[in-house]
Amino acid sequence: MRASAARPAVRPLYARVRLAVHFIVDMLAEKPVRALPLVLAVSLAACTTYVLAPTSPTVTRWEGRSISELVTAIGPYDTTSVKGDWRSYDWFRFGNCHLTARTSLEDKIQALEMQGVGTGCNVYLDKLGSS
Repeated sequence: MRASAARPAVRPLYARVRLAVHFIVDMLAEKPVRALPLVLAVSLAACTTYVLAPTSPTVTRWEGRSISELVTAIGPYDTTSVKGDWRSYDWFRFGNCHLTARTSLEDKIQALEMQGVGTGCNVYLDKLGSS
C-alpha cells in the first residue's frame, strides 16, 4: 500500500466554514428555539482571540523566569496541575480572560498563553508589561 493512498483528503478551511454556516442556517430555519444555544456558542467562540503570541516580547521576557515572579506580578493563581514533566498554572480573573503559564517541574516558565474576549485581558497585559 502506498503512503499517498492511505492519506485522507483534507477539506479546505473555507469549505468547512461554509458547511458549518449552512448547518446553522438550516437548523435555525427548522428549529429556532433549539438552535439558539448552538448559535450563541459559535458566536462566543468566534469572538475568542489569543492575546499573546508565543513570540511576543511579553512572552519571551517571561520565559525562563520563576513562577513566583509571575505570581508576584499578577496575583495568586486559581488552579494548578501537573502533567508529566511540566506544570500548568491558570488564572481566570478579570471577566473574560484566561492566562496559562506552563512551567518545568523546577518552576521555570516555559510558555505563557492568554486567551480572552474583547478587552478582558488588558489588566493582565498591563501587569505583565510592567514587571
